[in-house]
Amino acid sequence: MPSAPSKMSAKLSLIIVLIPICAVAWYAAPLLLPMWRWQHMQFDVLAKKLGTTETALQQQVNVVLRHAPRGDHDPVAWQLVTTDPAREHEDHLLIRAVVIGDRNGESVSKFNLGSGSFKDRYYTAKAWRFPAGTFPGFNQKRPVVVFDAFSLEKVDTGKAIYWDAELRDARWENDDEEVDDGWTPPAGH
Repeated sequence: MPSAPSKMSAKLSLIIVLIPICAVAWYAAPLLLPMWRWQHMQFDVLAKKLGTTETALQQQVNVVLRHAPRGDHDPVAWQLVTTDPAREHEDHLLIRAVVIGDRNGESVSKFNLGSGSFKDRYYTAKAWRFPAGTFPGFNQKRPVVVFDAFSLEKVDTGKAIYWDAELRDARWENDDEEVDDGWTPPAGH
């Protein structure tokens, strides 16, 4: 029969091993699991807050996004190019939006953004779209696009060339002047 001190040592050893394992798991969870979505996207609560239905908020849409900062430190550097199903009043309109991932609530990492050339500017994803002001801590004047992190894909070069030419040559409207979202051009621009 084990003595009391050896039982206590075994329990203490177990605790010493479990604490670092739990700490690592807590910080590693957003790499694999949609932790931010689980913590912040309670559709029933958001539906009441926004005066809409849960079904409307839960609808995942296919989006094309463009990383197009207006300058250094642009608080809303992303534009929503298209949404499927399309919204008729947004045809040929580039909409500035807060773009965050469902795993950690952060935007696309600088590593994934690459060089910033037109080839690294366009992405597709499955996402949820929320009206401006839905989530505290983000720009309150722009819609929020929460993308499913596992669905985010950089558009291939051929499609990037197409989108870049389409947006430049077709002169799509831009909603930059319509909304004061806190960005001001640097002096001299």
